[in-house]
Formats: sequence, C-alpha cells, structure tokens
Amino acid sequence: MTLTKCDNCIRCKSCIDGANYKARRSVKSLFRTIRSGGRDSSIGVLPGGGKVKMREILFRGKAINRIEGYEYRTNYQNGDWVYGLLTKLYCERYPELPAEITNKGGISGIYVDYTTVGQYTGLTDKNSVKIFEGDIVRQYSEGIDNEYLYDYYDIGQVFWYQSQTRFLRTSNLYLDDCPAMREHCEYEVIGNIHDNPELLKGAEI
Repeated sequence: MTLTKCDNCIRCKSCIDGANYKARRSVKSLFRTIRSGGRDSSIGVLPGGGKVKMREILFRGKAINRIEGYEYRTNYQNGDWVYGLLTKLYCERYPELPAEITNKGGISGIYVDYTTVGQYTGLTDKNSVKIFEGDIVRQYSEGIDNEYLYDYYDIGQVFWYQSQTRFLRTSNLYLDDCPAMREHCEYEVIGNIHDNPELLKGAEI
C-alpha cells in the first residue's frame, strides 16, 4: 500500500494512508543509535526530542569443551570468561548441545557453561567495571545513629528478578531484603559467585 504523505492527511489523520504514515514515522524515530566519541552509545530518542539511555546488551559465560591440542579461532581456555552475545541457549532436552556465545570480535560458536551465563546490568562500579548478573558487589552507604554519621557497606549477589523485570542484589545485612540495583549507588565488584562464592558470607539467594 502506498502511503500518502500530504500534510493534511498526516496532521488530521483524515485517511488511513495518512494515519499509517504518521505512525510509521513516529516508530522509526523512537529509537536511534548515536555514535559519539568513537564508541557506540545507544540513546533512545522519544517523540518530541527527549532522550533516554538504553542498556548495552552484553552477556558473559565460562568457556567449556576446549580440547587440548585442537586449533580454535580463539585462544580461550576452559574456564575463561567469554564476553559477547548469547546466540544459543541451553536446552535440557538436548544436554549434549551447550550454550554458545558470539564474542565481541564477531567469532561465533564458542561453547560456554550455561550455569555461568549472566547478563550485563547496564551499571558500572566505582572503578568503571561493568556489573554482571552473578557478580558479588559491595555497596557503600552512610547512616546516622544517635546523631553520629557513620559509614558502612553491604555485600550481595546480583541477580535478575523476572517478576519485577529488573536486577536486584542480596544483602548480608538485611537477609529478608533484596535491594534493587540503582544507577546512583556506589558499588564495587569484588568477585562473582562462580570464582569467589566464599565472599557472600550468608548473602546467598
């Protein structure tokens, strides 16, 4: 169907073609990727010119099935972290087929342990380290007790909570509470549940 682009149709939606063209034009302008400073930063552009930062889609997982003496296109060893896009999920019906990641260099078919796969939260810690699902983070905060200001920190595991569709973390101070991961909090990545589970100290899920 040829879309009518006359101003009258678009402004007043006086015909189906005009309404469809206006809707399609709005959707196409809803999100654009803007390249700035030599890096790709995804910015959502809303109708009217407003902008909202979009989370980078990035996964990681530990390499498996790397046979000694076999020539691969990458130098990963078993247990090395692979960062990129999760291109094949693990299915319990076919346990012989592992999950796969295409790394940031575009090399596909890298087998990873599905139990270690985690997604980037879109947040970085105080040292500019990206925070992933499965990381163990220390959060720094301040409190007041009897009019005295004091500093404290809380340690927890980052995880995805589907019911709230957001990333939360456990807490070793408030065992019944799982605070949300927030952009303006001061975190420090101190390890992850796969390499350093001893760091949790009772803050497991």
